Formats: sequence, structure tokens, C-alpha cells
Amino acid sequence: MEKVSVLLYELAGVQVSAKQVERAAEALGAEIAVDEQQQVERMGKVAPTMYLGMDGTGVPTHTQEVVDRAGKQADGSAKTREAKLVTIWTAESRDAEGQPVRDPGSITYSAAIESTATLDTSPDLSDFAARVQREASRRGFTEAQRPAVLGDGSVWIWNSATELFPQATQILDCFHAKEHLSQVGKVIYGDRPKANHGSRRAMMNSMRAA
Repeated sequence: MEKVSVLLYELAGVQVSAKQVERAAEALGAEIAVDEQQQVERMGKVAPTMYLGMDGTGVPTHTQEVVDRAGKQADGSAKTREAKLVTIWTAESRDAEGQPVRDPGSITYSAAIESTATLDTSPDLSDFAARVQREASRRGFTEAQRPAVLGDGSVWIWNSATELFPQATQILDCFHAKEHLSQVGKVIYGDRPKANHGSRRAMMNSMRAA
């Protein structure tokens, strides 16, 4: 919060203590959280094709927030909590080469440190799945002719997509698709840093044939 206090002074000439910034941020966050759960009316037009992405990333937290949580530290402890994000956008526009590009102003986000876990016998969605469903309702995602869900291959993403949007096409993002192809190539041809072009072509042809 100290950095925010300094930034406010440098940009706006407003002197606010770090503690004031912290209190204001917490109060605003509480208001946003309530609004996110209550405002579910559809916003904006529904495009023919709509994309929904889900992901998670570790966020550093206070020590008391990670007590008894398993993590990736040497002793098995955790230093972060996973914040999960859902984002929805459209890409009806085209660039000079005719490739789809994200439509300006079309993207919305919703994120929180929430779990995707729930009992198999529970009739209720997990906290994060409910968040995803609310955002999808606001954007009219399920009304699109071609809904698509993008993810990095994590099981929880595909499980959530299948449960909430069984009609949507599931797409592995380009970065992780290339990563998996690289791993397949190493299994087939070994970990050679300078494979010849013939080997690369042979690998791609064999994958296409499969």
C-alpha cells in the first residue's frame, strides 16, 4: 500500500497514508463483491462467436492465510493462494491479413480466491463455478451461436466447462498446445536442440495422420 500512496502523490498531488489506501481498497472491494453477486442482468449484445477463458495463478498472501495449506515449497508449505479468473470476449474483427482480433471493449473479467471443489452429492455449484455462471449470464455467453471455452489443459477448467457449458467447443490455448507438441517431439526424436527440418516435417506429418 505504501507504493500506492507514493503513486497517488506523484500523479495527483494527493497525500494519502498507506493505511488510508488499505481501508479504502478493502471497503471498495467489499462493495464490488456484493455488486458482482447481485447484478446478473445481461449486458451488451451477443456476438455470433463468444470466447470464455478460465485460469488460475498464485497470489502472495499473509502467513496466516496459508497455514496448513499444501504448497510447492521444499517443506511442502504454501506461500500463495490461487486466484481464479474468468474472462469473456469477442473477436469478430479482422486485421489487415484477415486474422481474427479481439474486439475493442469486448472483454470483461471476474476473479477471486475461490475453490472449484464441491461434493459429488451437492446440488450446488462450487463458489468459482457460480462466479463463472454469473459472468456468462451477464454476457449472454450461452446465447451465442458458437460459444468456445479456452483453457491451459487443467482438469478443473475442462470439468467446469463440461458442467456449465456442455454445448461449447473446448480449445487448448496455443502456448500449451505447442508445449505438448514439443514434449511429444522429444519423446519421439529425443531431446535434440537442433533437429533437422526433415525430422520436424516427419513428426508433423505423423501427428496429422494420427
